[in-house]
Amino acid sequence: ITDPDGAVGRIHRQLIEMDIGVTVVNRGFSPGQFEINLAHNEALPAADSAFLLKTGIKELAITEGL
Repeated sequence: ITDPDGAVGRIHRQLIEMDIGVTVVNRGFSPGQFEINLAHNEALPAADSAFLLKTGIKELAITEGL
């Protein structure tokens, strides 16, 4: 089971609510590894989205106890 507690699913839904352009979350090849894709954009908005994604993941993971 890739996400037995559903934490990644909850984080995915919260990232969508943040409206930063998350398109999909896929599991990676190793256990506990996930890939999060952002929509293509111009350079500055893409950089902003990448920063918000990185910061958001850290904060959401903390709320999940990870």
